[in-house]
Amino acid sequence: MPAAVWPDLPYTAWRETAATLQLWTQIDGKVRLALTSWVNHSRQAPSYAEIV
Repeated sequence: MPAAVWPDLPYTAWRETAATLQLWTQIDGKVRLALTSWVNHSRQAPSYAEIV
């Protein structure tokens, strides 16, 4: 089976979309943190890789 080839994704063309996605991801993380019950050392809030 041949390796999958990813299409070219020029950053300048979707820069504003990437910035919006990052902001909504941060909002989602803050809401999840606020609504989740507290566990010692903030273990209730997983840290996901940042999309950059």
